[in-house]
Amino acid sequence: MATKLVVGDNGVGIITINNPPLNLLNGQGITDRGLQPKKVNKVAITGGGSVGCEIATNFILSNFYVILKESNEISLVAAIGEIKANLRRQLMAGKVMQEAVAHLKGVLDYDSFKDADLVVDTLDGSIQSKQQTFVDLEHYCPQHCILASNTSTDNLNIIGERTNSRSRIVGAHFCSSSPILEISHTEWTSHQVILDVLNVAKKIKKTPILVRNSTGLVVDRLSVMYSKAATFLAQRGEDKDHMAQVMQKFGMSIGLFRTMDGIQFVNSMSTEPLKVGKFLEQDIIEMILFLVVNEACRILEEGNVVKASDIDVASVLAMGFPSYRGGIVYWANNLGSKYICSRLETWSDIYGEFFKPCAYLIKHSSLGTSIAQIKSHM
Repeated sequence: MATKLVVGDNGVGIITINNPPLNLLNGQGITDRGLQPKKVNKVAITGGGSVGCEIATNFILSNFYVILKESNEISLVAAIGEIKANLRRQLMAGKVMQEAVAHLKGVLDYDSFKDADLVVDTLDGSIQSKQQTFVDLEHYCPQHCILASNTSTDNLNIIGERTNSRSRIVGAHFCSSSPILEISHTEWTSHQVILDVLNVAKKIKKTPILVRNSTGLVVDRLSVMYSKAATFLAQRGEDKDHMAQVMQKFGMSIGLFRTMDGIQFVNSMSTEPLKVGKFLEQDIIEMILFLVVNEACRILEEGNVVKASDIDVASVLAMGFPSYRGGIVYWANNLGSKYICSRLETWSDIYGEFFKPCAYLIKHSSLGTSIAQIKSHM
């Protein structure tokens, strides 16, 4: 992921997102080690639910060979049917479609995984079942194969603790309905594996964000707080349609009331005349987005991203934050940490702990410094 912030005469930030160069993390101990990405040709996917099918489709469209494993024949047939339907929506019928389908193989066991270069596990279930899945993957996959989990909630350390392959276990969270691929790693994940997954992200036209192994990663944490903030106002009498209109007027391209990872928003973007609500427009914007800023500050304090602009990219591509405002952190820095912190403290006195600014924001408010400073644990 390459980001570029340009400030025009009016001081508005523009964020530009291009295909990620392989020197993306220069100075972060990844690409400055003389490593070269290894070839990934064949991808195996465990689980043929909607997420697994979407991921499989993405790889097939990028000319990867895909092995899809399901637990029974009925589920496998349904999954292959869904992938073919996905491909039809994006490809013309005929030879191109036939060639794409030829890149897909459906299986009911792990035998075909012996040739896989990358496995993406999308199965739901208990942490114990996921541990067993990775024990099985370690047994059936070749030594060079990358073992990836699509999880954004489970701890990779726990998932892999029964294996002897922690160096090749990595998180590859395909954010639904978004071009973002969150790549999470543990202290054991090798630099080569991280580099290889970054290279895969480039080939499948995803925007990668490198994040530390943590619950919610980045995208879900921002999106859930966005939804929670809007729900808070709705529970206190604010009209939902009015809120959606106000946020659309601000520039948000996605509606409100989203839950984690791809569930559709309740409010579509409205074209109706602006309604009158209980709260002032500025209060609606700030009460919702300052809580997202507060969550972004927690992510920065925990050192879960390489740089603050990664959060800006996530806010634009996954939360619908207007790109011309530069992303949530960039926008917040223009407003100033003191202003944001004082507003949150005022609402905290009125409404309680939900609006309490985090220690990181309080610190930068007292110092008058940018919240974009970061202590990375990457």
